[in-house]
Amino acid sequence: MVKLSLAQGSGSLDLSEFELDSVPEEVCDLTQLEELTLAGNMLTELPDRIGNLTQLQKLQLSGNRLSRLPDSISSLSNLEGLWVHGNLLTSLPASIGALSSLRAFSVVGNQLTALPESIGSLQSLTSLELAGNRLQTLPESIGRLGHLEKLQLHGNELRKLPQSISSLTKLKSLSLQGNALQALPDGITCLQALEELLAADNKLESLPDGVFQALRNLRTVLLYGNMLKGLPAGPFLSANLKELWAEVNPLESSAVHSILQQAARIDDRRVALGLDSKQLLGTNAAQRADAGQHLRPGDVIGAGQGYFKLAQGREGDVVSADGVKGDRALAVAFGSAPGVPNWGGLLSRVRKAAKDSAHDCFDILYVVDPARSWYSGGDEGFQYWWDRLAAVTGRYSRVLMLGDSMGATAALLFSPLATAVHAFTPQVDLTTASLRPGRDSAWLGALTQRVMANVSASEARITVHSSSWLHDLDQAKLLPADKVQLKVYSVSTHRLARYLDSTEQLLPIVRGTLLQEMGFSSGHIRLHNLV
Repeated sequence: MVKLSLAQGSGSLDLSEFELDSVPEEVCDLTQLEELTLAGNMLTELPDRIGNLTQLQKLQLSGNRLSRLPDSISSLSNLEGLWVHGNLLTSLPASIGALSSLRAFSVVGNQLTALPESIGSLQSLTSLELAGNRLQTLPESIGRLGHLEKLQLHGNELRKLPQSISSLTKLKSLSLQGNALQALPDGITCLQALEELLAADNKLESLPDGVFQALRNLRTVLLYGNMLKGLPAGPFLSANLKELWAEVNPLESSAVHSILQQAARIDDRRVALGLDSKQLLGTNAAQRADAGQHLRPGDVIGAGQGYFKLAQGREGDVVSADGVKGDRALAVAFGSAPGVPNWGGLLSRVRKAAKDSAHDCFDILYVVDPARSWYSGGDEGFQYWWDRLAAVTGRYSRVLMLGDSMGATAALLFSPLATAVHAFTPQVDLTTASLRPGRDSAWLGALTQRVMANVSASEARITVHSSSWLHDLDQAKLLPADKVQLKVYSVSTHRLARYLDSTEQLLPIVRGTLLQEMGFSSGHIRLHNLV
C-alpha cells in the first residue's frame, strides 16, 4: 500500500474512510509513527500489537464500531491525543491511566456506564470529553486532573458530582446539561478559572451559596430547565458575565425582580439574560424596560426536556416601506451536539441588517437537545419532538429550519414541517458518521431511515451545505438529489457554519432565505452593511 510506504518517512498515516474491518498487520510494524488516523472505518477491535507504536502522539479512532480498547494501549506513553468518539465502548481499561502524556481525550457518543479509578492518573489532561454516554457517577479520582481546562459531561445520566471536583482549579468549561443532577457540590465555588457553567436540563433545586461571587470569571451560565425557585443571595452579574439563561425554572417573583434590578444597573457592556414570559408575569412594563436590551424574553412552548423558546419579532402586519405585504415567517434554529442555543447571534444580526422595519417581522423558535439524542431517542422520543415542533410551526405559513451537524440532521428530520431548510454538514447515515449518539446499529439505522423518508416526503426547499471533507461530502450525497440542492465549499472543516459566519457568507444566506419566505425580494428591502 502506497500510504504505508510513505508513512515510514513522514511519521504520519491516514487510513480514514477506507472501509477497514481490521487494522492491517503492517501498520503495527511502523514503530516510528507519530500520527495514526483510522477514523470512519468499520473496526470492531484493535490488535494488541497496537502497543508497538510507542512513538505515537496522536491516535484518531472516531466513527468505528469498537466495543473495547486493548490493555496494550498503555504502552503508548507518548500519546498526547486520543479520539474514540462515535464508537460502542462500554468501558475503558484500567490501563488507560498509564497514558501519562495524554492531553486531549474524547470518548463522546459511546456507551460508558462508569470510568475506571485510573482516569485520575491522566494528570496531563487539559480536555476530557465524555458527553453522550450513560455515566451515572464519576470516580473521586477525577479531582486529580489538576491541569484540566475542559470537561464535557452533557447528555449522561449523572445524579451527583464528586466533591473532588473542587480540585479542578484550572477548569474553564464545565458542561453538565441534560443529566439528572439534583445539586452541585459546594466545592464548585473553588473553580476560580471557570468561564462556562452549563447546567441546563437537570433537576437542580438550588445553587451553592456565593457561587456567582466566587466565580468571577464566569461568562456563560446555562440554568434553563431546572427546578430553581431563586438564585443565591447577593450580586450575580460579575464584570465578565455575558449570558445567563434561566428559563423554565419556577422562579419566585422576588428572584425575577432581583434579576431585573441588577440588569438595570449594568453598564454599557452587552449581557443576555434569558427569562420566559411565565416568569415575567409578575413584573411591570417599567421593570422590563429598565432591564432594557439585556432582557431576552420569550414563550416556552410545551413542557418536557429540551429547550423550546419562541422569541417574537416586531408585532403587526408584515409590510415593507414600499407597501409590499408579506408573510410572518418562523425561523426554527436547532442547536448542535454541544447542547446550547447557537444561532441567536446570527439571527439578531439578520434583524439589524435592513433599514426596512418589515425585516423584523419574523419569529424565532430556539430548539436544543441537551441529551444529545439527535432529536430522536427512538419512536417515542421522535414523536415528542415532532409534536412539540408541530404545535408551533402549524401557526405559520412559512417556516425556515436551520441547523449544523446534529442540528442539521434535525432540520432534515423535521423538514416536512418546513417550507425551507438550510442544513450545514448533517449526519445522514448515522451508522457511518463519525459524530453520532452512543446507540446500537439498529437504533442508528432506524434514525437514518426516518431522515431519508422525511426528506423524501418533504415539500420544503432543502439546501444542504457541505465542506469538501470527504466524510461530510459522502454523508450529504446520500440524500435524494431530486429533493436536495447540494452546495459544496472548498474548505475541509465539519464546522462549516462557523467558517461561513467568520467569512461573512452565512448571514446573506439566512437573510436572503428569510426575505424569500416572507415574500420579499431584495428590491423591497433596503439593505445596508453592518459595521
